[in-house]
Amino acid sequence: MKITDRRLAQEKGSVTIFATAALVAMISMVALAVDVGRMMVAKNELQNAADMAALEGAKGFGNYFAPNATQAASKASTAVTTLNKVDKLALQTSDASIITGRWTEGAGFQAITPALNPGEMPAIRVSLSRTSGQGTGAIATFFARIFGVSSFNAGATAVGVLSGTSIEGSAALPIAIDYCYAQNNWNFSSSAPLSGSTITIKSAYADVQESTDPTALCKSGQWTSLYSTVNDANAVKRIMTNGSTEDLDVSKDIHIEPGLKASVYDDIATVLKSGPVAGYLPVVVDSLAAFGTNPNDAVNNKVDLAQKSDHPTVAFVPFQITGVDKKNNTVSGRFLTMTEAETLINEESIRDALTNAPRLVQ
Repeated sequence: MKITDRRLAQEKGSVTIFATAALVAMISMVALAVDVGRMMVAKNELQNAADMAALEGAKGFGNYFAPNATQAASKASTAVTTLNKVDKLALQTSDASIITGRWTEGAGFQAITPALNPGEMPAIRVSLSRTSGQGTGAIATFFARIFGVSSFNAGATAVGVLSGTSIEGSAALPIAIDYCYAQNNWNFSSSAPLSGSTITIKSAYADVQESTDPTALCKSGQWTSLYSTVNDANAVKRIMTNGSTEDLDVSKDIHIEPGLKASVYDDIATVLKSGPVAGYLPVVVDSLAAFGTNPNDAVNNKVDLAQKSDHPTVAFVPFQITGVDKKNNTVSGRFLTMTEAETLINEESIRDALTNAPRLVQ
């Protein structure tokens, strides 16, 4: 009996050791689950905060054509400290790194002073972190402290841009207008015509005087088949009548068509017999100097309206075509107010605000 009792005591001791080890393992697993869960929640909260701050910052640029980088950074900073909490604590400005710049689809974010150049958008990058010794500090743990882990770091980054217009293809007109010429008649900052006067869009070979500089000349406009590379007067007529089959976006290339037959003017005149045609003209850049000189801009960003080519649009402006002149190769019409555009074109044709569409790209 004594031997049996001794064995029982030994077995009970072994069970106690194993039970203790299992309990420690279970506590460790609970600690890991709780604190890893908190870490994932905190990272999600940081990402949400970065996203919201980047969007608010993008709105702060104000206008696609005249971005206010100082205002954008201020708006983002305010959003960081007021809109979100991370692990129940409000963030501080010292938890954030806010940088303004510009964004292109190819190069991504560049910390360069925002400038309007073909294919570019003003951008703001917001990086947030909860790090030991900085701002609100690292995120404290609960059970992991038992094992000597008292806190963990977390971070998130978002990039917001102020993009230009997206329009429905049905609202597009098959004429690309030069930015230099357009700004003589359209206020890109307020999205409104400078006057309601009739203007003439001449052949690309004809220079017109630039109002801001009496010594400077800029091109007028040129036919475009938009996203189609078909060099065909019928393609232009179809766009004039029914619009494009594809929606159009700023920074996406359109096809310049200088070699169309003169019969296209007869076709357009036929369409106009039913009344003026209203839609959106894609804006391109023939003169880089008139658009903004920056040493980082490639010369091939210019559009030669006298050559067949593919180049990005930088904006869309509402326009009503009222007449054509086959003899002089001209199209006449006037720029529309946004109120007129909503009535004469389609109030739902612009999917985003004309030049104020903030969105996240990263």
